[in-house]
Order: sequence, then C-alpha cells, then structure tokens
Amino acid sequence: MRPDQSKDYRCALTNVVNRETFMKLTPKGNRVLITGAAKGFGRALALSFAHRGWRILLSDIDTEGLAETAELVDLAGGMAHWVQCDITQPEQVTRMYDTAMELWQGVDVLINNAGIYAGGRFADIPESNWSKVLDTNLIGTIRCCQKFVPMFQKQRSGRIVNIASLSGILPMPGSAFYSISKAGIVNLSQNLRIELRSYKVGVTVACPNLFPTGIFDNAEVLDPAMKGVFDNLMYYSKNTAAQVAETIYLAVMHDRFLVTTQEVKDVEFIAQFESGMEKSALDMALLAKSLKNKTTLKRR
Repeated sequence: MRPDQSKDYRCALTNVVNRETFMKLTPKGNRVLITGAAKGFGRALALSFAHRGWRILLSDIDTEGLAETAELVDLAGGMAHWVQCDITQPEQVTRMYDTAMELWQGVDVLINNAGIYAGGRFADIPESNWSKVLDTNLIGTIRCCQKFVPMFQKQRSGRIVNIASLSGILPMPGSAFYSISKAGIVNLSQNLRIELRSYKVGVTVACPNLFPTGIFDNAEVLDPAMKGVFDNLMYYSKNTAAQVAETIYLAVMHDRFLVTTQEVKDVEFIAQFESGMEKSALDMALLAKSLKNKTTLKRR
C-alpha cells in the first residue's frame, strides 16, 4: 500500500449526489461493454461491475489478458464474454458491435477505456508517435461511439462512459498530444450529452488524475527523467484503480456527467468547469428547440 493511501481517499464524484436518481436500464438487463479490458484500469472497471452481477463484454487487443480478466469477472459474480478488438481498425470495431448484438441485442453501458500514452517535449515528438496517440485515444473513441450511438437512440436508454484524464482539462507538461487527445474526448462527451439527452441516453466523462494503471509500462516516453516523474506521482497517488472504478460505477448509476479525482484545492475549479458545461448544454438545447420551431433568434 502506498503512503497514506488508507487514510486519505479523495476519489469522489464532483457535486455530491444527494438524491436517488438511478440509470434506467432496458428490460434486457445489465449489459456493459468495456474496451481496453485486458488489464489495468479496464480490468478494475470490469470487476466493479462484476461485483454487482452485470453481464460484461470485454474488448482488447491482448487475448491472453482478456481471458484472465474474464476468469476474474466470473469469479467476482459477473458473466464474462470477450472479443479481440483494435479500436483503430474500423472492421474490428464493427465485429465488436456485432458480437454485442448477437449476445444481447444491445448494451446498456458502453465504456470507452482503451487508450495509450506517448510523451515527450512537444518539439521532440515524431509524427508517428502523436499520430498513434490521437488515432487510438481520440479517433478510436469516436469510432466506437459512432458505431453504438444509433443503437442507444433506438432503445432510448443506456449510457456512454468515455475515459479521459485530468490532463484533458488541465494540460500536463511533457504530454502535449496525450493531453490533446483527452481534451478531445471531453469535448466529444459534451457534444454527445447534448445530442443524446432527448433520447434518454446519458453520458459520463471521467477525468482522473494519475493513479497506478500500468499505462506507462509500454509507453513511448522520450525523456527518461519525465517517466521517472510520472512513476513517482503514481506511486504516491492517493487513489487506486479499484477506487476510481467504483466512482465511475456510481456516476453511471447516479447519472453524473463529470468524474474526477483531483485534490480538494482543485474542486472549486472543477465545479466551475462543470457549471459552465451545464450552461452550454442548456443554451444548445434552447437553440435546438428554437430551430425546430423555426423561430427567429434575436441577437443579444
């Protein structure tokens, strides 16, 4: 256990939920699809849902890891299936979607967790590195969302959960393209939230701070000193993957949009950020209603 981990657990929902507003699931039951589920945070998410008896479709490029996660899910009380999928490949995302439809005729929760890290100082990062990060983290998430959104709209229920990062809100030095990819996921989530609201489909975006997940194990980090800093920050993190996964589960069930793990001193900033997003969503909803009614918008 890392220093003070048991004494100071700060992973919590922003804006404390004080009402019993739970997600409306379809009659098919509790069905969740998790990408990047072979190990690390994806596995922690799978186990969080498994403890509640969910049916879980696990996805990743690592088949050996998927088999291990599936076994752990079954032992934890869930019901696991898995499918190999590289989210940078459209045909594989289609296969993942087809698998979910064949198994359950849909899903209740889609968790876009698959992602990679590559870091270094902006001027030193080769195009191959940042192209890979953007194609996996951002385009891959968009691809999965676009594949499943029509299904959610048709069943008029469910939730999309996109795993971003605190660096998507507060840029992390030495991680420009990773931060950019996560900022894109935050913006994508905001747009989906607005567009899917009328279909009764919820959206959650998770922006956790650094915590041990293994994301840096095979990451391309050009500056060894920088990797040492990140490793140190994760070692002293007051959050674990299991704790963050539990918080996201609660966000799904309580219809929360933003999940974060930052320190108490940053909560005011995040509250303002979420308040701004809520205002933006309301403004866009009014605009959409005005356009639908073919009314004339007055300039302010």
